Amino acid sequence: MIGPNGAGKTTAFNMLTGVYQPSEGAITFCDAALCSAVKALRPFQITRKGIARTFQNIRL
Repeated sequence: MIGPNGAGKTTAFNMLTGVYQPSEGAITFCDAALCSAVKALRPFQITRKGIARTFQNIRL
């Protein structure tokens, strides 16, 4: 996902990965409701669905 600062990219990823739950609406991925499903999934199960997160700056 690419966009300007403050466009909601981090919020969108946090919802996709289950960190945040939407207060309204729904998120679908490959024609499946995602938000309620992600809440019950473990991180490796989310990755198996093809959802992964990488960071621009990976130096620790």
